[in-house]
Amino acid sequence: MKKKVRLWVILSSVLMLTMLFVITISYILLTKHTVSEVKKRQEQQLVALGHNLSLEPLVIDSLEQNTYSEELQKYTLKVSTIHKLDFIVVFDMDGIRLTHPNSDKIGKHFEGNDEGNALKGEETISISSGTLGETLRVFVPVFYKEKQIGVVSLGRKTTSLTEQIDETKRAYTFFVSLSLVICIFVGSLTAYFLKKQLLDLEPSELARLFEEREAMLTETNDAIIVINLNNQVLLMNKQAGYFVNGDILNKSTVVGQDISQFITEWQRVNLIDKKEQLYQQDGIDYLLSVAPIKVKKQHIGYILFFKNISELTLISEKLDRTREYALALQNQSHEFMNILHVIYGLVDLEAYEELTKYLADILTPDEEFEKRVSILVGNPNIAALLITERNKFVAKKIDLVVDILPESVTGFNQKQEDDFISIYSYINNSLLTLSLPKTIEQRISYRERQISLYYECSLDMEAYQLLQQKTATTYFKHLVRKTTSQYQMTQSNDGWVQIECVIGDDGGTHD
Repeated sequence: MKKKVRLWVILSSVLMLTMLFVITISYILLTKHTVSEVKKRQEQQLVALGHNLSLEPLVIDSLEQNTYSEELQKYTLKVSTIHKLDFIVVFDMDGIRLTHPNSDKIGKHFEGNDEGNALKGEETISISSGTLGETLRVFVPVFYKEKQIGVVSLGRKTTSLTEQIDETKRAYTFFVSLSLVICIFVGSLTAYFLKKQLLDLEPSELARLFEEREAMLTETNDAIIVINLNNQVLLMNKQAGYFVNGDILNKSTVVGQDISQFITEWQRVNLIDKKEQLYQQDGIDYLLSVAPIKVKKQHIGYILFFKNISELTLISEKLDRTREYALALQNQSHEFMNILHVIYGLVDLEAYEELTKYLADILTPDEEFEKRVSILVGNPNIAALLITERNKFVAKKIDLVVDILPESVTGFNQKQEDDFISIYSYINNSLLTLSLPKTIEQRISYRERQISLYYECSLDMEAYQLLQQKTATTYFKHLVRKTTSQYQMTQSNDGWVQIECVIGDDGGTHD
């Protein structure tokens, strides 16, 4: 597998190459500009000096007399030395030199073939070769009484000009090199700082961690919500959408909102306590875990985990009901043998009046209900559920009259059993929170692979509205939709309430 280039190397290389490119371009442009400026400045200095010499009386006198002057030769050599010129040549209208750095050249014709325009009265600048080699020359005409009498030529060797330019370049090169070293250091430091900000992770590692986090948030069955210190939602997974709304929410509508808009009893949640908390919303039990989020030891928010424990609770209750049902059957077996012995003894003693009283006692509704359930209901989980739920109403001194049609609950598949237990328990628990009458009628039937659950009782308007609220929760709506059920509740003018729920069949395997 090909080894990937580290992020620090990439960032450092990009920053340094960028700086190198910018500095190089700047250096080239600056050097070009400097060369042009040096040449231009030299030309201006030579022209200015040439004009001064053209007005010098000593120069005018020598040209007017058209004779060699020792004094003029010394003067031009002195000026050349002061201004660091390679030559100052004064020649007449015939091009004959009156001065020259090399005295042997005096009296000879000017060389270079570029003095023609100057002899015509024009000020010219050129680069040409002469006795001193290639030079930058300036020609300034000399006038006396509005008549040209000669020319002053000044110049520097191009080698001298190049040396001056090279000296300037060396200074620039030093500062550019120093700047480049500083930029490389700053670029490396910046890349190192950026890498630290990314927790020393490479891009591939960041992408992998992001994908893993997304997979964890998406695939987990727990509702996960991230909030800041202002209790505003920053992030939530798909299950959290079901948790707060019973359906998938659009994240863009949730992010930034206050979490109290979605958590009905937010004031009960303790963000400081790290222990698991029991929380209930829309009839569902959740185990809530809260973990603080810290970045560089700074507290910035919380992450909330809501684990749905309804299934665990349902399984636990089912085991408890099954255990109670098994004990009830065991007790019924012993009790049945005892009853037979008592009946046999009373008959043998011909104590028919006592026998009548005894039979009336053992045929009470409670005793009769448990026996009837054990006979009519073949599913132990359903039978245990009916007995347990009825006992809850009996504990509140409410007579729950349950009518079970023959063989009403045989042939359930596993999903129908779970759906029936969920809906039956929810409706009963909702009723138990209300102010109920002394008697509630209930009918359970099973026809054409559909379970029908029917309630009838008398409720006042306040209790009826409370029951409507409980059956209008997002959880119950989601439960009805998930179980492909049909639910209806009505109230007549005399206050009688009818509740009917038909639990459908999804085509699962039947017993």
